[in-house]
Amino acid sequence: KGIYETGNKEFLMNFQELCPPMKICYSLADIIEFKSNFPIVLKPFREYGGRGIVKIDGNRVWEGNAETTFEAFGAKIGESPIEYLGVKFLKNVGKGDKRIIVVNGKIMGASLRLPAENSWICNVAMGGRSAFAEADEAEIEMIKTVNPILSKKGIVMYGVDTLVGDDGQRILSELNTTSIGGLPQIERLTGKPL
Repeated sequence: KGIYETGNKEFLMNFQELCPPMKICYSLADIIEFKSNFPIVLKPFREYGGRGIVKIDGNRVWEGNAETTFEAFGAKIGESPIEYLGVKFLKNVGKGDKRIIVVNGKIMGASLRLPAENSWICNVAMGGRSAFAEADEAEIEMIKTVNPILSKKGIVMYGVDTLVGDDGQRILSELNTTSIGGLPQIERLTGKPL
């Protein structure tokens, strides 16, 4: 039950102070309202590995790396029910998405996932690459904030993802309790038998 609840992107709304601006989008109207403020990324509630994410900047839309128009995207989703976590697109995404693996409140390691050339998606499953990284002080504090809440829900092992915010500081972008990738990359980069 805890994995099901925390594995939903909507769960991030519990940590808004650690995250970029976010909005739950259940309709095309919600998306239109949110995208009027700045470029955004839409993350399906229950997908992982970069699948199904959408970037919107004005009238331009990227589903993965395929570009279309907002009108075409809107026509495609139509009136069908949708569940997206809308997040402000961060201009520093090219600096990488850091995956930090936590077990029983202890940081096991981290890796920096960098997007492929001409891509904005950092996931290794979507063509990104991994480099060595360590959790910084701000990320350690984030983990101290989220760990007690996840622990109460029975979550023993999870991944914390951070991006560089527009102010240059790392901020929480995702919590992964369902599909916790990254251990093989961290093991390869550090030599630790994780």
